[in-house]
Amino acid sequence: MSEALPPYLALLLPEFQRGLGAAGLERAVGPSVGSYPRIKFVGRREKRNVFVDLMLGLDEHGRRFTTHDERSPFSLCAGAELFVALGERLGRFSILTPVVPEQPLETFAERLPALLQSCLEAIESFSEARLRQEGDFIELTSHHPRQPPGE
Repeated sequence: MSEALPPYLALLLPEFQRGLGAAGLERAVGPSVGSYPRIKFVGRREKRNVFVDLMLGLDEHGRRFTTHDERSPFSLCAGAELFVALGERLGRFSILTPVVPEQPLETFAERLPALLQSCLEAIESFSEARLRQEGDFIELTSHHPRQPPGE
């Protein structure tokens, strides 16, 4: 499935595909990426869902920017989540680490290969044990639609 990106993100996509595609991650499209411009790659490592996300930053009120201009900050983050069965319910441990905190998009281009490598190293450090010890925990009301109960 392919979804068009705004031109300023489309320029970065080939490097994401090279750097993250070779590591088994695929570009997320559709509702899973939300309504604002971003590049997100997702994958699995054993029981864990992992991802790398280039997303718009937050405004002074803590709300995510939804449109881009030259001043809009972007963050490059690595993350992982682990779904756990809690009887008939489901819980999720998650970690999200900014590899590059909010910066203008043009600062990413020339450093992108090294930054993506840092994201992959972060993903590999998010073991199941680390997620259970350090991750944020949320009890979900029912099983996650992409994750069967018991996994």
